[in-house]
Amino acid sequence: MKLLSQTKTILAACLSSDIRFREKIVSSAAAFFAILVLVLSAHQLSAGTSIFLPVLASMGASAFLLFVVPHSPMAQPWPVIGGHLASAAIGVACAIWIPNPTIAAAVAVALSIFFMHCMRCLHPPSAATAMIAVLGGPEIHALGWQFCYEVVAVNAGLILLLAFVINNLIPG
Repeated sequence: MKLLSQTKTILAACLSSDIRFREKIVSSAAAFFAILVLVLSAHQLSAGTSIFLPVLASMGASAFLLFVVPHSPMAQPWPVIGGHLASAAIGVACAIWIPNPTIAAAVAVALSIFFMHCMRCLHPPSAATAMIAVLGGPEIHALGWQFCYEVVAVNAGLILLLAFVINNLIPG
C-alpha cells in the first residue's frame, strides 16, 4: 500500500512540473536510443577488431545534457569534444606522473576543470572522463595515450553524432 502511495506521489509530481510530459518522454527515449546505439557500436567495433573499446560511464551524463538541455552551452559540439579530449589527456598524464591514485584523481579533475574554463569548453561529464583515466583499472592504464584517441574520441564523437541525428529527427 505504501509503494502505491509513493508511486502516485511521484507520478503527480512528474505531471505537475513546468516541463511537458511529452518532452520528458521524448528526451528519455532519445537518450535510451543513443546509449543503446553507443553500446552496441562499441561492442561491434571491439568484436570485429583488436581494439578494446569500453563505453565510458561519463557518456551517460553527456547524453543527459545532449538530450535534456540540447541548447545549453555545455551541450554544444566544442564543449563535448574539447572537454572530453582535454580531460582524457589530463587524466592519462596524471595517471602516469602521479603515483598515488587518490591524489592523481583529484588533480586530474581540478586540472580538467581549469583547462575546460581556459579553453571555453565546459562540459561537466568530462571531469568524470579524467577520473576514469586515473581510476579505470589496468585495462584503461594499459592503453596509455591511446585512451584519448581510441576510446574517448570515439565515445564522444559517436554520442555527439547520435545527438545530431536523433535531435534533428524529433519535431520541435
